[in-house]
Amino acid sequence: RSCEVDIPISRRIRHPALRRWRNVEQKQVLHAPKRRNRRLGALVGFVCALLVVLTVVVIGWFQPIPRPQLVLISSSLSNSPLMPPTPFVGNDVHALYGLSSELDIADADPDSLSYNEMQAVVSRLPDSPILPRWLPWQKRTTLVYCNAAGLGIPPGANQEPVPYLLPDDFGMSLSTVGFPTDRAVAITELLDKLAAHDSDYKLLVLDCQRFDHFWPLGVLSNRFVDAVQRELRENQERYKGIVVIFSCSPGEVTWAENGYLHTAFAYYFIRGITGPADTVAGNRDGRIS
Repeated sequence: RSCEVDIPISRRIRHPALRRWRNVEQKQVLHAPKRRNRRLGALVGFVCALLVVLTVVVIGWFQPIPRPQLVLISSSLSNSPLMPPTPFVGNDVHALYGLSSELDIADADPDSLSYNEMQAVVSRLPDSPILPRWLPWQKRTTLVYCNAAGLGIPPGANQEPVPYLLPDDFGMSLSTVGFPTDRAVAITELLDKLAAHDSDYKLLVLDCQRFDHFWPLGVLSNRFVDAVQRELRENQERYKGIVVIFSCSPGEVTWAENGYLHTAFAYYFIRGITGPADTVAGNRDGRIS
């Protein structure tokens, strides 16, 4: 006759193999929640990393390349006696100043500058504000456009000329002896200040070769372009990272185009910035350089 007897669990499993099996089963039950937690943590980490990557991609897609910072230095010499006129300076700088969608014009002054004003623009160039970068790898550019008369003045007999920019109130008279360096801005000072700027790319455009001689100072041949090129060659490490574009070659003069009311150089330079440098003469990748 069968009977049911309640035997304690410790007495039920007497065989060593059965005891080992139960111990393994208990360990598996205890470890199962830990494994689930590890899998859940790995899944959450993967999702977070994916969200970060997608956020960076979306920001890079919708955020345009930072606009180049524009700095204008211009002089029409309208208040300077004995100086040849420089037509269409105002048209050139105001056309650039109007490109607010392509350039950051917050620190640009399109007016013709006196000596004090030109000196102030050059002096504050290293500290001029620049647009912040949204992504670490984005590069920032500063464009300094000089539309002013440039003059190469030898400091002495048989010496190489030193390049200067002439402000709007550059004063000369028939009785002036020597070049008044305290009324002109040296190109070397402009290069030094630009080299100290925090931008990644620095572009200096010199539309300055306005006349080929200046008799009142005994300048038979204006070698402004030659003088700037010599400074760049002799101080390559000092001006490293600066790209300089001249409106003409040594021995040439920048011509004004009456049909366009701009200098020939400025007209095509402005056109290039607005898009044709990429869409017409470039590879159509959305960049002009």
